[in-house]
Amino acid sequence: MRDFKTLLPSPSEHAAFVHCPTAWWLKYRTGVRKKDSAARMVSGGAISEALGEFYMPRGVASGPMEVYDTMMKAAMEGVMGGSEEESWLQQVALDRETLLFYISKNEPVESDWEAVVDAQGRIEEGVNLVPDKVVILKDGRVRPYEWKTISPFADLEYEKLMYNMGMQPISYAKMCEVKYGRPCTDCGMKFLVRGKLAKGRWKAEGPGFESYIVQVEPWKKVMWESSANFVNAGMQFVDWISQEEGFKLEYIPKFTHNCVKKLGNYTYPCDYYPACSVNVHPLQVEGVFEERGR
Repeated sequence: MRDFKTLLPSPSEHAAFVHCPTAWWLKYRTGVRKKDSAARMVSGGAISEALGEFYMPRGVASGPMEVYDTMMKAAMEGVMGGSEEESWLQQVALDRETLLFYISKNEPVESDWEAVVDAQGRIEEGVNLVPDKVVILKDGRVRPYEWKTISPFADLEYEKLMYNMGMQPISYAKMCEVKYGRPCTDCGMKFLVRGKLAKGRWKAEGPGFESYIVQVEPWKKVMWESSANFVNAGMQFVDWISQEEGFKLEYIPKFTHNCVKKLGNYTYPCDYYPACSVNVHPLQVEGVFEERGR
């Protein structure tokens, strides 16, 4: 569990608190999460690990595809033979194609890089961060990279605008500068666009990818640190509430405008909605949640 006094929140933890303090507390301070994981989320994590092997081989596998296949085989042990088997197999087929396409179109070391110095490595100088990749450029600067696997229906221009002010690339740039003692003025993004199956009025499409550079000016680094400190203070307050005698779940603030989101024709409740909507601890909702590491 993170020490509020020595470490600032990661971008993911920051986003969780801004989404809803109750959801943040349940996930990051009690370790309670939903049991089921969507195939696309698990597969996306496996793609990140596979690309880490592509850019910085560790010799534990024959290559990135073996890393991906091994992780997905383990993840699907409890799925095969069940009602979700077909959807998982479809997702794996699409994502294997996406990963193979990306590897075929990219080099482990690009023309303006001097060297790849880390892949999936943790930075712990004041904040826990895990950039997907860190490279030293030929001009002496350091550049972190983040790759993101996205839906074929995603709006890439929207994604770029979001990341231009996103806490993730900004914090990566700030802390890589601290760790490596080199100037860092930007963060590289690699968007892997999943392929699309033919369905209804949509035709099948192959995968794609796009590179993008987020410029990180000095003022953005100051903004990230100010924002992280502000959110960290709120987190400490919520944690203090939870330790008071007679504490009840409803004492923690909830941002109820985020309980349910509507995207197009689909409705997406927050993971904790089944518990929060009836004011019970998630572990009291049978078969839905489990306690994991904090």
